[in-house]
Amino acid sequence: MLLDYMKGHMGGNTIAFLLGEQIPAGREIPVAQEVLSAAYLACHEAGLLYPPREGGHLRVRIVEPGNPNFITACGGLTQVLGKALVETSLGRPFEIEAREPEMEILLETDAGQVSLQVEVAGGKALRVLTDLTPFARECYEMGVYPMTLRGVEVVRVGKFLVVDGEKLGEIFPGLDLASLDPESRDLLQDLQEEFHSRTGLLSHDYTLFDRQAGSGGDFRALFPHDIGEGWIEPACGTGSVALGIALFETGELPAREGAFRVALETGGGPLMGGPDLTTLEMAYAAGRPVRACFSHSFIQITSLGQVILP
Repeated sequence: MLLDYMKGHMGGNTIAFLLGEQIPAGREIPVAQEVLSAAYLACHEAGLLYPPREGGHLRVRIVEPGNPNFITACGGLTQVLGKALVETSLGRPFEIEAREPEMEILLETDAGQVSLQVEVAGGKALRVLTDLTPFARECYEMGVYPMTLRGVEVVRVGKFLVVDGEKLGEIFPGLDLASLDPESRDLLQDLQEEFHSRTGLLSHDYTLFDRQAGSGGDFRALFPHDIGEGWIEPACGTGSVALGIALFETGELPAREGAFRVALETGGGPLMGGPDLTTLEMAYAAGRPVRACFSHSFIQITSLGQVILP
């Protein structure tokens, strides 16, 4: 099987794009997961691209390693896709052409229609703003509430486990979360296993953060989705939105209503914080999100070509 692909990343969150119609029906997930493996493209997520069905510009179905089902949203994928549709030929089969100074791209996803606002100049995507409001609302539908795991106060945000690294350090002093030493890795895994046991969730969606930002951000973050399998994302759009929701619900942000902006230091390698900024723009009304958008400061398209599968 010969598949066309394009690969890129958002702050080290690696994404592969495939043309869904090149994959035999019923085999989409296992084929995409093989492409994601270290033997092929070594990516965190795959986006299968299809012609639109519901008035958008493009239909996207999202696959992640180890999950037997499609996932509903991936913020990093949308950021890389926005850049690729402007700067490469990826949008040509779907009649998407770059327009200056700004263009809107409507993605049909399993979480609903997702809007991308892309600032364009000289054939380059200068900034991609992803509207993940459908994902934020999905989080509340699944459940947003505090929990205590192994004596540590955490927050469930939909399918995400959000852990405050400083609270973790108060209960378990001596951890080196900044470098994810072996003790930290074991403890984070233990928290996730208890979270799965208590919630019945099987997905691996994890946000770890602290307040030790030093490069223009408000917080540092890392996304250790499945440490045992080495799946640690330096940046994650949905995980960043989950953090914004957790900060709102715990009262850490200054206002309980209205709009707010939060900058997270992320990216680079699989360590806490990073050289990039993930910027959240969120707004609430009556205790529910009415806007949840984000952009990332560093997006790259890294390769394109074909993969050969048995």
